[in-house]
Amino acid sequence: AGVVVRMSKSRLTPSVYSDDGDGDNEIESGSDNEENDETNVDKKSSGDESSDDGSGSDSSDMDVEDCEKRREEYIEDLTELENQFTILREQLYRERLTQIESKLSEVKAGRAVEYIQPLEELQENMRIQLEVGTILRQYRQCNIQCKFEAEELASKQNYESEKKMVYDAVKADLEEKIRRLEEDKNNVDFS
Repeated sequence: AGVVVRMSKSRLTPSVYSDDGDGDNEIESGSDNEENDETNVDKKSSGDESSDDGSGSDSSDMDVEDCEKRREEYIEDLTELENQFTILREQLYRERLTQIESKLSEVKAGRAVEYIQPLEELQENMRIQLEVGTILRQYRQCNIQCKFEAEELASKQNYESEKKMVYDAVKADLEEKIRRLEEDKNNVDFS
């Protein structure tokens, strides 16, 4: 956007640069204020004419000059305020940047209060989880040991049972053979 110059009643009105911090840099010419001032001047002059009876044209010239001076003073004040605002905004930016950098250095050094409290909570949670994990591991190992001992006992019992069954089967088989042999022997002796 370029510089805008408006002509009003053969007067040049300088543009005023305005930055209200919302990002849209605005250019105000002050012509609205001029129109309002001129309206006020006209009202004053008409009021002065009715009250002064003939000296209204002199007061109207004085009012226009007075309004022009006031307008210029207001523009200067506005420009000064905008400059102060810009300086204060930059100062605030630098202060905030400094604060953020100092907080960042405190966090990196492990001294920031906002960092220490959550860190302590996390460390406490970690300690509790490690303790729970250790206890859980011990119980699982105990459980596995109990299962191992139960399976070992079941295997031994199964082995002993099958051993006894095989022993009984072999014994019964041998007894059967002995009985047959004795029967054969007895048969042979009779014949």
